[in-house]
Amino acid sequence: MTKESVYSELTTARTATLAMLDSADGSVLSWVSAGHTWSALMVLDHLRILDEQVAAVAKRLTARARKDGVGAPPAEIMGLKELDHYEEGVMDAPSVPGMEPRDPAPETVRADAAVARARLIAVLEEVWEVDSRERRFPHPWIGPINAYEWLAFAAVHERGHHGHLRAILAGAVSAVAE
Repeated sequence: MTKESVYSELTTARTATLAMLDSADGSVLSWVSAGHTWSALMVLDHLRILDEQVAAVAKRLTARARKDGVGAPPAEIMGLKELDHYEEGVMDAPSVPGMEPRDPAPETVRADAAVARARLIAVLEEVWEVDSRERRFPHPWIGPINAYEWLAFAAVHERGHHGHLRAILAGAVSAVAE
């Protein structure tokens, strides 16, 4: 894992999310489809919350490593938890308090999500200034993971919502057309 690979995964996941949202009519984005509890914009708001939470955790872990006087990490970090397989389980994972989106999502949700993602990317830069591999914070269903793994998980989690988002949008388009 490199800083560039994590940045690429985060950017690719967000680009796909925004492309799905941009392809839909405005009225569809706020519609809660039958069988779902969130609208498409609420999914984006949930992703905003995750970005904010991951940024805070990664920043704390990095600060602890910096306080301990740890040097910079290697250019490529090996031996990290493989997280990609969690993508398929995102929608079946237990609900975590505080991760629920605002209902309804406010008009500012896109801007709020962009600010949260920009902050996460800024923290990504900070994380690669110090070797925080040995500092961990528990993820509710993965267990203890370090700052690098938390950042990688943000992309995995977002990709895990892509099928969910497609289903919400398809259901909303059908409902609005009726």
